[in-house]
Amino acid sequence: MERSIYVNPAHGNEPFILGTLLAQGVKKRLEQEGDNVTVVMPLIYANRQERILRGYGIDDSFILDPILGDLYRHILFTSGDYKKHLRDFTEARHSTESRVRDHLSCNYPRFDAEINVGSRMSSGAPSYYAFPTILSELLEQSLAEVEMNRTFGERLLESGLSEALKFELYERVFIPSYHTFSYDDSRTPHLREISTPPLKPIVENSDRIPEHSVYCMFSGTASEIHEIMTRAQKAQGDGYNVIVPPWVEADEFQRLHPDVISNPNVERVIARAGFGTIWTCQQAGKELDAIDYTHGDDPEIYFNLRTLKRKPMLKATEKQKTDFDEMDGIEYVSRIITEDIQ
Repeated sequence: MERSIYVNPAHGNEPFILGTLLAQGVKKRLEQEGDNVTVVMPLIYANRQERILRGYGIDDSFILDPILGDLYRHILFTSGDYKKHLRDFTEARHSTESRVRDHLSCNYPRFDAEINVGSRMSSGAPSYYAFPTILSELLEQSLAEVEMNRTFGERLLESGLSEALKFELYERVFIPSYHTFSYDDSRTPHLREISTPPLKPIVENSDRIPEHSVYCMFSGTASEIHEIMTRAQKAQGDGYNVIVPPWVEADEFQRLHPDVISNPNVERVIARAGFGTIWTCQQAGKELDAIDYTHGDDPEIYFNLRTLKRKPMLKATEKQKTDFDEMDGIEYVSRIITEDIQ
């Protein structure tokens, strides 16, 4: 049987990486049953996205569509200006979604499933959501938080919330048990929410790298690049071997895939507090040296930092190991999606 999956990502690197890993997991299972599976996703970041995904083993059955990528750019978060993003999102979401759906219907067969990784729209296919929070919850919590309300404005947050509720119609919502709002013990799960392990595969790296290494992760939205670079240079000056992702243009540092974070010689990770990095640190058992929230950045980072402070990451990870039979969140989620659509 011919099958097709649509990966529907938000801004930054982690959404298209996570979407790819989940699509690969579903694809592998369907192909074991004799199906032929095509995966389609927008090519949002051109060379960078292609370079990153080659490191995760995509093949010709993955179609990276640049026309879709151009359409998505109207509602992406960039350069640390979340207020502008909210304006763009509320003004252009509906028209962008319509154009995306028209392009998909004209160029591809019906999709069996959409893997939605924080996207601001729906393709119209049965949608499976995987992320540390859904947008409506993030905006509701921002409305209730004095600093976020003052920063972004009540009217704009309410407009964004209204737009989010128009497309958040998911078959299942996969949110790890350690997530953006884990600090809130009174939080009520969403309808159809399934609690999961960290949304990263378990990786063990034993490459020969220098002792006393630190890994500096750079955001895919261009947020905090200067601060991370400053921290990297300071660590190097303090005698550490500094490692950065291979897609970062920084010849003064060693460049290796994030899988190396699990190497025993990597002592800690320096990064913005995005959950892609947090999940990697959880699976590797490494401390995260997270930089402070910057005024105007994605409010998710503000709440992520609160969770990191109130619910220590590695302690939460140990609890997850007792709560779940397996810690590989990619395997966990892709299995459920496959069972649903078979």
